[in-house]
Amino acid sequence: MLPTGFPAFVLSWTLVLPLVVVPPIYEVVVEHGILPPKHWLGAAAAIAGGIIAHLLMYGVPSIGFTGIRFWLMPPVGDVGWMRAVLTEGVYAVAYFGGIALTYRLVVAMMSPEPTSISLTTIIVSALVFVFGMATYVIILYPESLTDPAWVRVRGIVSGILLPMCLSTALYL
Repeated sequence: MLPTGFPAFVLSWTLVLPLVVVPPIYEVVVEHGILPPKHWLGAAAAIAGGIIAHLLMYGVPSIGFTGIRFWLMPPVGDVGWMRAVLTEGVYAVAYFGGIALTYRLVVAMMSPEPTSISLTTIIVSALVFVFGMATYVIILYPESLTDPAWVRVRGIVSGILLPMCLSTALYL
């Protein structure tokens, strides 16, 4: 079952909060700065962007919005691998646009000196995510889309790959 409404909101926090809080802790522990000066403004924007992306993808039933994911592909069912890969691409656009691009834009706009946004890093990171998920879907097709156990494994693979790719998009 996919999260909708408040559970989608919570899911967003569980993804984005560690991505923006762990690097400052790392800076304190190793006593070496790695983050841009306006990290916390970018972090707030990334959190907001993540919430919006999750609610758009999964929906808000209380207002009658079923979410983009529901329109694209049911959670488990007889769907072709092309549609499943397209869905992963839509996830990438939503998450990398809503979280990484938002972070980069805010940090760049608020920095005292001109800062580049590095769209290439965001795009390559998103493509790594899409190709990784596409590989899983295609190798285990059709079970990766029809068998509830393999669908759960797909969620676990996505839950590991997405934060790694988003970290790269945010900080490289």
